[in-house]
Amino acid sequence: MYRYRKFLEEKGYDVSKQWAEFCQRTEHRKFLQNDIIIPTGEKNNNIYILENGCVRYFTFNDGKEYTHDILEAPYAFASMYGIDANEISTVNIQALTDADVYILKPDDAQYLNTKYPGFRQIGERSFSEIAKNRIIQGGKIKMMSPTERYLDFMENRPGLANLIPQYIIASYLGITPESLSRIRKRLYKKAGN
Repeated sequence: MYRYRKFLEEKGYDVSKQWAEFCQRTEHRKFLQNDIIIPTGEKNNNIYILENGCVRYFTFNDGKEYTHDILEAPYAFASMYGIDANEISTVNIQALTDADVYILKPDDAQYLNTKYPGFRQIGERSFSEIAKNRIIQGGKIKMMSPTERYLDFMENRPGLANLIPQYIIASYLGITPESLSRIRKRLYKKAGN
């Protein structure tokens, strides 16, 4: 979990004391592109550490997919907003690429939270950051035009453009795949002039 440790250290966390024990308590799993990591309706309160790859949170409504979030490694995630023993996942979490994931069970997380007080703070900040990013994305969908949303996406997440299918990008931006195609064509023509 080198990338995730480096990510935490760049955010100012000193994880040297708990790192070996944290690694021992996680289970490594590989997910292939399009695998569902957590399905809707499953009771799941594990913590997932995304070391490599990309995942998305999505739901179905009236036969359509709605992408709520896209996370790129390194990152930690869970079924929705936090870790609650009674929480039923209201979203699907899917690997958009092949992904290396480390899974921390609730009992192990609780043990680490008790033994290393800073460990809980890392988790709380991580999930707070995910919630904040979702609110920001929701605001962009309300306040920006579809073209502005696409340009913002390309500026802030350019690596995803060629990594994931366009219909998922469209869903994340709150537009149809056809609208995204028209926006891209219009921008391509404009850049060519």
